[in-house]
Amino acid sequence: MAKGSAKTVQKQEEGEEAQYLTPEDLAKQQAFSSAKMQSKVSQFEDLVQKLIKKGVEHRFVTEQELAKVLPDIEENLDQLDDLYELFLDLGIDVIDVREEKIWRE
Repeated sequence: MAKGSAKTVQKQEEGEEAQYLTPEDLAKQQAFSSAKMQSKVSQFEDLVQKLIKKGVEHRFVTEQELAKVLPDIEENLDQLDDLYELFLDLGIDVIDVREEKIWRE
């Protein structure tokens, strides 16, 4: 365990940078690794699975990334519902980059 704030429990190395995980983040990453969660993830195409993995690592995905991997999502709203439910279970936020930029300015 790494020392520091009370929320810091595990250090995860990523290249030269270190990322500190809170207990909640660690639990979500472990949940992602569970067999039940993997069966939910496996129902999606490879590009979507990569986006889910990125979301678990960074705790967010953008609407733009989502639109890029699912360009015709309007044709399958059930899949979109399943994906948003999975994001919710894993603590992944879906953000709009343009909106975030407006609020920062």
